[in-house]
Amino acid sequence: MAGSVVGPGSAAPTPPPPKHITRVLRADLVVVDNIGLIPVAQDTAAVLYPLTDAAYAKRSIAVSSNCTRRRSTS
Repeated sequence: MAGSVVGPGSAAPTPPPPKHITRVLRADLVVVDNIGLIPVAQDTAAVLYPLTDAAYAKRSIAVSSNCTRRRSTS
């Protein structure tokens, strides 16, 4: 498949990243700030893995969080 990448230990090629992630990765540095500051939907949170996977070894990426280890349940 054209444009696909075979990951380490992977039998099948992985598809190229979506266009919105490819656009973000044009920058030399990608910063994801205040992740986890507010709750997000599962599908929204699922974008972080493809972003970091696509950036791995190709771009600098910084992820920060102001979350504490202890969260209030009230």
